[in-house]
Amino acid sequence: MIYSAIQTADHPNDLEFCVYVDADNVESIDCIRSLSERGYKVTHTSSPTLINLSQMWNYALEKLAIGDLIMLCADDIRFKSPSWDTYVCEAFETHGSFGFVYGDDLVHGRRLSTHPFVHGERIRVSGFWLPPYFVSDFVDLWLDEVSKALGDADVYLSNVITEHLHFSVGKSEIDETTQNRLTRHKLDNPLAIYASKAFERIAQIERLRVAINSR
Repeated sequence: MIYSAIQTADHPNDLEFCVYVDADNVESIDCIRSLSERGYKVTHTSSPTLINLSQMWNYALEKLAIGDLIMLCADDIRFKSPSWDTYVCEAFETHGSFGFVYGDDLVHGRRLSTHPFVHGERIRVSGFWLPPYFVSDFVDLWLDEVSKALGDADVYLSNVITEHLHFSVGKSEIDETTQNRLTRHKLDNPLAIYASKAFERIAQIERLRVAINSR
């Protein structure tokens, strides 16, 4: 993921990679340190207590991120479009800091923003980046639902390909990590949690709508 992002960016030195990794995952930590020593802006963190997937992204953002534009990303993403970073920055210049920008993951296209970019100001107004409830899935659906309710803030870039190598479409194998994720999903029932939080999404939409209208 990191190599593909850097190799296709116009301004690779402006990219930072904020990685949440388990503290006992020595192999990944060694790889991250190696990348950092070679000049890439790659940092990592881990929580001293057990947290779920949503909270891992939030934790990495809080502890590590410096830039204004934040992407929801994971290690099964491959950047395929040259100049993708320029297109994303231009979208925010056009639509402002409350824009919700996403490309084509070659699975859902415009239908679902699985790996969107947002501005830090949008996060501050929302009060959070990702809803902290999910062991798997649904963070992208939450962000997508909120964004589409706001209309003009939803920006799809068909010329930015961020391919999602998801096991459900045969682009990766169901290894031990994936099997553990499927087990957590079954036990925790994130679909029911998502349904129970509808009023929180409505409240977030209203906060963002007020902020957008005030501009």
